[in-house]
This record gives sequence, structure tokens and C-alpha cells, in this order.
Amino acid sequence: CCLSETVGHKSCVTRQPTMTYTISRSALYTVVCHACKYPTASVNGVLLAPATSDGTVSITIALPMCHSTISLAPVMETGLMLVDAYCAEKNLVIAGYYQGNELLKDSDLGPLAKRLGEKSASYFENACVMMVQNEKLQTKIMDSAPADLVETYVKDGADWRKVSLRLDGQELDFSLAKLCTSTT
Repeated sequence: CCLSETVGHKSCVTRQPTMTYTISRSALYTVVCHACKYPTASVNGVLLAPATSDGTVSITIALPMCHSTISLAPVMETGLMLVDAYCAEKNLVIAGYYQGNELLKDSDLGPLAKRLGEKSASYFENACVMMVQNEKLQTKIMDSAPADLVETYVKDGADWRKVSLRLDGQELDFSLAKLCTSTT
């Protein structure tokens, strides 16, 4: 389930030809609020889902990992070892990685996001990388559809392909996220 090679738990579910990606309301809130809390810093974290092979990746938990220096290897490795233990206990997999870049107009899938996405895909073939759309968070948070605040990618051979993300459950109320952006 984990990206950390030092821990032995590796639950892997084989890639389905047509996967559906959903995210829970609380997981999307976590990603959005993490990015809003640090609007001038890079942020990242991991996405957890139940270990199933039914054609759906249902992201239920987003765990913030770092902000500012997101490529700090020892911090990430330690955090991932803890996440791995949690996944083993709760029958979850690391279903992906999320990242918000430092610059407002930079929502590109960069080398670090690709590298961590590839690593998570080596343990869970249907893993995704979710990139926070910074500009929408800062300027259009109340006008954007919730799932449009992030772009989701999956590994497709040597490339990364954008996939649609569905919100699982009720619509979101972004008044909390709006509050985060106005108080920073």
C-alpha cells in the first residue's frame, strides 16, 4: 500500500481497463484546505482508498504530508512508513498522491509529482496523481465545480493521462475554504 520501500506491506490491485475515480467530500476538503492554508507554498499528501478491485477507486482519506519543501526525502519516507502501517491496519491502499505547486499559475504535473505517482502506481496499479488548480482556488473557488479544483492523472504507459474525478456524496460548501483564503 505504501511508497516506502522499507515497509513490507504491499497490497496491489491490478489495473482495470476503465476505472472510475471518486473522492469523498472530506478528502477533497482536506486537499483544498491544505492548499488554501499555505497559498504561497507547495503542498503535498497522499490519497487513501479501500483495497478493492471493483472498477472504482474511491478516495476516502487525504493525508497532508508536507508544505514548503515538499521534496524533503527523510520527512516523506518517515511519513509514508506511518501511512503504510495505518493502511495495513485499516485495509486501505495509497491510491495516489496530491500536490499543489508553489506558484499561482503553475498547476503542471512536474517531475516530483510524476516520480511519486510512478512509485505509488508500482504498489497500486490504479493509483492517481491529483494536482491542485491553484488559480481556481485563489480566484474562482465559489464558482468552480468541486472536482474542477483539482486535475487527476493516471499513468498510461510512459505518459500521464488526465481522468475525470467524481465527487462522492453531497455537494460541497466552500465557505470554510473561502474563509481560509481570506485570512492568510
